[in-house]
Amino acid sequence: MAHAGYSPFSRTRGVVTKPSQLVLVAASGNARMLRVSRHDGNESLTEVAQMQLPAEPQTERHGAASETPPHAGYARFAKSVSRRLDTERRKGGFDEVVIIAAPEFLGLLRPQLSAPTRECTVREIPKDLLRASDAQILRSARPAS
Repeated sequence: MAHAGYSPFSRTRGVVTKPSQLVLVAASGNARMLRVSRHDGNESLTEVAQMQLPAEPQTERHGAASETPPHAGYARFAKSVSRRLDTERRKGGFDEVVIIAAPEFLGLLRPQLSAPTRECTVREIPKDLLRASDAQILRSARPAS
């Protein structure tokens, strides 16, 4: 996950600071990107983006509804989420990312992540916490002590 020579702290003008962190919380058709803010020893989450799989239109063909298999839509959604993570990373939106995703979606997302984003990934948590409170998400995103 983290690359060789990785340090959990960065230096800015001689001051040691914690890296900026983004938490991705996702399940098959929904995703939230949350920035971790630290102030006076407290942590909070600020939503950066919310994404949702658009509904696939159903078409009638030979008297039966023709649908794209749900898995195909979820795979495209995983690619879209990965691209958005890349955009945020390139803009300097985070130094580290914690990915909390339903196990099935995590399996679709992993191969879509670019190498630089994989290097920024400090933890992957196979859980569906999409509807969890910010406090639950923060607890899950912290390293086990």
